[in-house]
Order: sequence, then structure tokens, then C-alpha cells
Amino acid sequence: MKKSHLLWFLLIPLLSLSCSKNEEWKSTPEGAYLDITEMTKVTVYDLTPDWYYGQRAVIELKSNIRERVQSYSWVGKNNFLTITYLGESVMRVEIQWVLSDSFPGGMAISFQDPGFSEDPLKCWIWSHGTDADEAEFDRFIEELRSRKVPIKQGK
Repeated sequence: MKKSHLLWFLLIPLLSLSCSKNEEWKSTPEGAYLDITEMTKVTVYDLTPDWYYGQRAVIELKSNIRERVQSYSWVGKNNFLTITYLGESVMRVEIQWVLSDSFPGGMAISFQDPGFSEDPLKCWIWSHGTDADEAEFDRFIEELRSRKVPIKQGK
């Protein structure tokens, strides 16, 4: 085989790597954040009409973010977390200590339930239950689907 042919065989993998779409973070967000790329699986639960909350989901997270996210679980009232995709803001949600209906609407997240110390690392995200909150939750789930996060229906 000629040297020039051998060179082409070596260059083809390098060219394919350089042409592949490699998404990178635009920037690291300031403050509390959770990036969609850090979510490994989402389980969405149907709620009965007498439930205090709107929709809710359990999100499994990559274990390498445990230390960063752990600092978010001890925040006080009226603190927010930004959900991002590759560092760009998607939405803001209120951080709550536990699953609760005591916030004024919108969406909330808790790193204490269903088991922050479990492996895999998990958190709750839920909506308050108004029509606007339900639409926001649905938009969140659609954003996850568009980013290929595995979503399943819980019981």
C-alpha cells in the first residue's frame, strides 16, 4: 500500500472527529443551577384531583454534581435555581426544603426528597397546580424530551 493511501486512512478518523457536532457550555451560570445535561432520567407522576400539588417528577442526577447541589439543599426561603441547557437559562424554579404546596405558584425543586443521599442522586420538581403552572411544567418536560433525557411515567 502506498504511503499516501495510508495517510488518508489515518486522516479520515481525524476529519470525522473535527466535523462532528460537539456541544459545549456557553458559560457556567452564576448562583444555583441545574443543567439538563446533568439529568439522567425523569419519572413523571400523575396526581389525583385531591392532591395539593399540580404535576411532579423525580429527576435522577449524575453523581459528580452531588457536592455542588448539596449546597442548594440548605437555602432559606425565596431562593431560586436556574435550570439551564449547556449553561444557557431555560427556566427558574423556587428551591424548597421538602415537597410542599406552600409556595405562591410556579414550579419548585427539592433536593431532600425522595432521597438526596441515595445513589443515584435524586430530586423532586413539581408545579403548584394552576393552569399556568401546569403549562410551565409541560414546557419543562418537552424541553427535556427535546434534549433526549429519558422520561418515563410513574405509578
